[in-house]
Amino acid sequence: METGLSGKVALITGGAGAIGRASAHALAAEGAVIAVADRNQDAVDALVGDLRAAGSMAVGFVVDVTEEPEVTGLFAHVLETCGRLDVLVNCIGIFQAMPFAELSLADWRRVLDVNLTGMFLCCQAAVRIMRPQRSGHIVNLGSLAGQVGGLVAGSNYSVSKAGVNCLTKDIARTLGNSGVTVNTINPGPVESPMVEAFPPGQREIQLAKIPLGRLGQPEDIANAVVFLASDAASYIHGAHLDINGGLHMD
Repeated sequence: METGLSGKVALITGGAGAIGRASAHALAAEGAVIAVADRNQDAVDALVGDLRAAGSMAVGFVVDVTEEPEVTGLFAHVLETCGRLDVLVNCIGIFQAMPFAELSLADWRRVLDVNLTGMFLCCQAAVRIMRPQRSGHIVNLGSLAGQVGGLVAGSNYSVSKAGVNCLTKDIARTLGNSGVTVNTINPGPVESPMVEAFPPGQREIQLAKIPLGRLGQPEDIANAVVFLASDAASYIHGAHLDINGGLHMD
């Protein structure tokens, strides 16, 4: 499949996480220039170093996506450093498995601020660049939890990811025939620090429910990211792609 990604610039927010790292490597393998953004300086530096060692062009940025001036600065720096922006992959997300009755208002706000408000700010910044150039692809990472409620996740996480699905649809309608596409990927449980944060026994419970008999791997999600960021997906817009091994069939 010809992806048309060679020489394109792809920004991955939340890029130091498991899915972000896998997506960076998968897009780089297609010839994309990679810009990685995350709050963790050491993790950003390590990923950029790995990508460069593999022969790819990569740059890194440290950003707090809940702060609008930092997001504005990030996108300006990407344009200044890379010259353009063709793909945005929002892997932003923090996870909490706190029972509903025990959630504090601070817990609620923290997760919504990162997972949903941060996504909004990054999408808005990308649209301001992509719409005038009449090209671009935005891929947002949602979650199965945002479709069915928290199987394990706290309601703050579930609601934030439900918001991502709705945000994607709203942006897609707003963009119309602009040459820019926006879609969501909803992963089920994926081998990552989030799954490691499940309460005791929950990993095994969820695994037993998955028809394919295994948890997802970050690369399973990254392969879908490449597809939705590619020319092959130019007629997919405002959609959600569920990757959960059959755990939820909608």
